[in-house]
Order: sequence, then C-alpha cells, then structure tokens
Amino acid sequence: MSSLPQIEPIVARVEDEPGYQREIWEPTWNCFCCQDTGIVRPHLASKVIKGYNWNIHKLPVCTRPNCNGFTQLSAGIAHMLDQRLTATVCQQLDQLERESWEETIKMQFERIQQLAQAKSLRTRPRTPEEEEIARFRHQLSLVE
Repeated sequence: MSSLPQIEPIVARVEDEPGYQREIWEPTWNCFCCQDTGIVRPHLASKVIKGYNWNIHKLPVCTRPNCNGFTQLSAGIAHMLDQRLTATVCQQLDQLERESWEETIKMQFERIQQLAQAKSLRTRPRTPEEEEIARFRHQLSLVE
C-alpha cells in the first residue's frame, strides 16, 4: 500500500481558498439598449414610448451607433418592427442602462460584504499567515 503515490487534495469550494474574491457576473454585450439583439429592451422602450406594451405593440429597433443587433434581425419580421427611435435616443437609453448596471454591481458588492461580515465572528480579517495556519489545521482535522 505504501507504494501508491500521494497527491495533494484539491479544494472543492474556491471560496475557501486564501485571497478568494467573489466574482460578480458582468454582461458581454456591446449595447446595453438592446443587449445586442437589435430590439430595445421593453423596460427601456417604455421610457420613450407612452404606454408601451411589448405584448401588443411593435418591437422598437435599436439604432445606436456601433450596435449591430439590427443587422441580425430577419427581414421576415419587418412588419413587427418600430423603427422610429433615433440613434440619439438609443444612446441615451444605453447610457441609462449602463448606469443602472453599475449601480446594481455596486449594490451586489456591498451586499456580499455585509453578508460576509454578518456571518463572521471575527473582529478583524485574518492575515495571510493566520489564514494559512487555519487551512493547515483544517486539513489536519480531516486526516485525523
């Protein structure tokens, strides 16, 4: 039995690793107005189209410069599209949504920090040395 190789265990939960920083999901789309679909998001469309209801009204097309979403739309649905929104309006909607997203990230990060502090019984964060000792002791307790 002693001839078997010994390898180090791999931590299953990355949040247990020292120095772990929780990631907050970030969008990869270029245009926040339409999320690169070419169709303005319903909650944004309602800011500029009175009483907008995506279930019954035509779909507003994003005309923001450098947004290629519209080019991906099928010509077969042209009768369902509202092309009245200007590039300036779409840029403003894009900016509003970017600001909203930044605020959301800020709130999520603050909430994560609050939860971490609420769960912790410690009066201060561990130093890297203390964290390493705690991990070592934890591994020892698993072996015993």
